[in-house]
Amino acid sequence: VLLPLTADEVSYDITCYDGCFKWHVMGKPFVAISRLEGDENCSSKIRIRGQFVTASLQNVVGRQSTWIRVQEETTNKIFRCDVFFDRIARIEISTTNRKLFKDELERIDARGYDSSGNMFSTLEGIPFEWIISPSSPSSAPSAKMVTFTDARVVASDMLRKMEKHSLLTSAILVEGIDVGTVTLHAKVVGSEIESSVVMSVHERLVLDPPGPLYVTEGGMVKFSLLISG
Repeated sequence: VLLPLTADEVSYDITCYDGCFKWHVMGKPFVAISRLEGDENCSSKIRIRGQFVTASLQNVVGRQSTWIRVQEETTNKIFRCDVFFDRIARIEISTTNRKLFKDELERIDARGYDSSGNMFSTLEGIPFEWIISPSSPSSAPSAKMVTFTDARVVASDMLRKMEKHSLLTSAILVEGIDVGTVTLHAKVVGSEIESSVVMSVHERLVLDPPGPLYVTEGGMVKFSLLISG
């Protein structure tokens, strides 16, 4: 697990299956463990987070590491989970599709990387600034941000917690509202770490009748172009 070296509340869930597990931090005490299921003697799922404070981060040099010992009580098998902390060197905006459709939602995530190009397991919990800019200064943006709560979309506890405080983090929802092009800009608050992507919004068009069609030689078919919605 690779987590950002920060005093912000960034957490990550770890799950073990088919057994009864005890969890112990064995390395440096950088990690706090919260059991999400069961008790200290038998838990299959935990949540970890770093225990750093802003004042002490100035004195932290380089990557920090610790590890968690996991023991299955029935078989006594031992498992190890290494946890690393490092500073964010850059971010990239990750999309499944940079072509949005009008009146539809798309989840957008910012991925973080350390100076060696390793991707962080999560950035959720770090405050972000997101801006949607139109293609022309004189026009309105053709997309807008929508909260996970308003959209009734499944989201992590951290995303919903930050939304309650009117804060944004590494994941947002974007809705296409008109045909056009926008620039989506993400920045880690309090830093110069930022990234941008260009996204386009389209009408969802369909042909009627849909194919495939089989037409005799010399025959004709009349198609209509419809807006799906």
